[in-house]
Amino acid sequence: FRKAPLTNTQIVEVTFDHRNTAHPHQTLGGRISGKPVENVSLGLTYLGDSDIPGTTAATAGSATLPPAVSHTVTGLDGSLLLGDVGVLSAEIAESQRNPDLLNNGSIEKGRAGKLGLSTQYGPISLQGHFRRVSDLFLPIADPNPKQGLTEHAATLGYTIFDPLKLEGGYSSERYRLNNTPYASDTRTGRVKWSPTNWPSLTASVSDVSDSTDPVLGQKVDRLTN
Repeated sequence: FRKAPLTNTQIVEVTFDHRNTAHPHQTLGGRISGKPVENVSLGLTYLGDSDIPGTTAATAGSATLPPAVSHTVTGLDGSLLLGDVGVLSAEIAESQRNPDLLNNGSIEKGRAGKLGLSTQYGPISLQGHFRRVSDLFLPIADPNPKQGLTEHAATLGYTIFDPLKLEGGYSSERYRLNNTPYASDTRTGRVKWSPTNWPSLTASVSDVSDSTDPVLGQKVDRLTN
């Protein structure tokens, strides 16, 4: 949340979503975080988006009502400060979805995890992460998620002199979407100019190689800047 006061040039947009559903519905979430020991931070997050089915026999036996569905995601994240070397971070999450609460449907469980590292040594910086998402992991409010995702990325930076910095990065994704396998590789180069009391400037160029283009259905290489 923003702690600074808003100015007359900023806009606050609030969106309300109202739906008539066959079952009462509740969406809730919570997070608790803290530092159990020095240099270690931990956080626990819970998200729930579930129907509240009726309990009468008529409701349970009705063939006209859609099934009542429950969906929860629980996640644990943490970071370790490695002195002056950098920060090591990790996240794990599990989703549970019951497609039919009235008829004791089988629970679909999926898991996801991410491991990241950020370090700075003199003018050299390095950031990287590895992420793995199982086939059955379902995030909240994403009707068509990437399945079986394997992703890794790294960015190497070098500060020539303050405030001029060069960066080069590479990222790779392997996943399935609508039962179609995809592979994407991205190579990026950036030049950053970040003076203290002036606006920052960034120039970048990216080379993206997709094994299966969503529109053409074939390998496509794109160069953007």
